[in-house]
Amino acid sequence: MPATEVIFYAEGGVSPFLEWMERQQEKVQDKIFDAVSRLEELGFELRRPEAEFLGDEIYELRVKKGHVNYRPLYFLDDMKDKQGRVLRRAVIVHGCTKEGKVDARDINLAVARRRLFLADRARHTHVPGA
Repeated sequence: MPATEVIFYAEGGVSPFLEWMERQQEKVQDKIFDAVSRLEELGFELRRPEAEFLGDEIYELRVKKGHVNYRPLYFLDDMKDKQGRVLRRAVIVHGCTKEGKVDARDINLAVARRRLFLADRARHTHVPGA
């Protein structure tokens, strides 16, 4: 089992991150999913150059392909299960590209989605095939 479970934020059953991924080239998708695998493996310990804290509880995965910087944005969610065990999760809210810094609109959107997720985890968790 991975050290950190990676899940995808959803609105109306749809994951903005997975929709964004579908629009990327296959080689880009592969690199991004490699980064997601590293997030599963290292979780809260993942640091630069692979991940970066942006502020307001939001992090970015740092993926570059060619001259384009791809940035899946995520937050960390520790919660207890029914047996009292701590579940370590990373919730990927959406993806973007950037040239300089990640646009404040993307960070603000991630912050808003984090708030929605924490208020109702079940409603805002992507369930494949649902």
